[in-house]
Parts: sequence; structure tokens; C-alpha cells
Amino acid sequence: MVNKKDLLRFYKRQSPDYSQTEDDDGTFYPKKIPIPAIVYVPPAEPHILITDWYDNPQDWYHISELIEEFADQSFVSYYNGLYFASYTLSTSCLELTLKYELLRNKIIESSKLEESNFTFFKAIEQIDKLSLSEYKPRLDITHTLRNGMFHYNPKKLRDALILIGREQYQSDNGMEIPSIIGSINGGPIKESLESNFLPDLSYLLDNEEWSKIAFFTYSLMYDITQQLYGEKNKIKYVKEGLDDYDRKKITK
Repeated sequence: MVNKKDLLRFYKRQSPDYSQTEDDDGTFYPKKIPIPAIVYVPPAEPHILITDWYDNPQDWYHISELIEEFADQSFVSYYNGLYFASYTLSTSCLELTLKYELLRNKIIESSKLEESNFTFFKAIEQIDKLSLSEYKPRLDITHTLRNGMFHYNPKKLRDALILIGREQYQSDNGMEIPSIIGSINGGPIKESLESNFLPDLSYLLDNEEWSKIAFFTYSLMYDITQQLYGEKNKIKYVKEGLDDYDRKKITK
């Protein structure tokens, strides 16, 4: 029977701080990741910055706190070698971020949260309204992977793994996929894509390979949350809070 310390040590030793191995394409895994760049998540009612109270508090307002918590825990999980946990947290953070922004910007009604069909996919469909269209291809891959993993749909899992392999290769090398490179299942990615060859799902049992999935979803979460809540928007959100406070003073 494995004791607690040995189990914790086993996963910790698989983190980027302890070891990295070279993949077939010359990239070293697990890759390093940056700490979340969330500086300020704007509140649902901007005046809260000054007044410290909400006019109409609703349950969904707490999503803003979960966004930061999930992002931080995804980072910590990654650096403790808990790549599946990191992937799950970053994917959940992405879904909550999109839904929060759709609610905060009054694009959807809060009652949508209680509808079973208001899924991650439905939120992704509306990202053009949030000026996040550039992330749709990566979000679509993340959704396919989430659907395939959480509901264990082998076809969707394989499709997502192939696309993640392609995305990471292009990101690392800045070029199209050559005829023969290592893929997630040890075979050529180009052959997989062109012949509809599907990788062996035993890939999912390899913690080192899971680091690639976690890196993909974490990087997407990092990019989107930085764009929305990073340093460059802090002043804008503070101004929104001040303006909202001034409007409230006038109407009272």
C-alpha cells in the first residue's frame, strides 16, 4: 500500500521543476507555464468598487471569485505534477469565464444558468460578442476534449488529441506539420490527420503525455483571462466603477 508521502512525492517529481524529457519534435516536456496574469476581475455591478455593496446581489456574482481560484489551482496542480487536475480546473475556468462575461455584459439573462442546454459549447458560440473570436479554434478543441473525456466519447477524444498535437507542434515550430513527426500516439500526426488514423487512447494513462493536454488548456485559459482581466484593462474597469458610482449618485 502506497503511503501519502510517497504518493505526493511521486507526482511532484513529474513536475517541470524536477524533470523534463525531449519529445520527438525536439520540444521538452513538461513545459513551464506562467503564473495566472489575472489582475482584476470586474464585479457584476461596477460601483461595488466604491460602495462596497450590491444593489441586487445574485448567486452568479460569485463566479468572479471562482475564476481566480480555479486559475490559481490549475497552476499549482500543474507544478505538482497533477496534470489531469490542472486540465480539469483550467477547462472549468474557461467555461466560467465565458459565462461570467456573457452575464456581466448583459448578453444573456441569468436564468440561462438554470437551463441544462446552456453548455460550454453554447457559451463558445457567442464569443464573437465578447471580442474573443480569435480563440474559437482552440476553444472548440477544448470543448471536444472535455466532451470526449468527461463523457468518455472515444471518437471525440481521439479527434481532440490529434488537434492538440498539431496545435502544439505549430506553436513550437512556427511552421506547418512535416511529413513525419512524432505524435501523441507515437505515429506521424500528418498521417493521422489525412487518413483519419485514430491514436491509441492508452495515451491518457501516461502522466507525462497528460502534461501536454494540461499545457494546452492552461495556455488558453491564461491567454483569455489575461486579455480580459490583465493589467491593461485594470484602469478601464476602475473607471467603469467610478462612472457607475457617479451615475448612482445622480439618480438618487
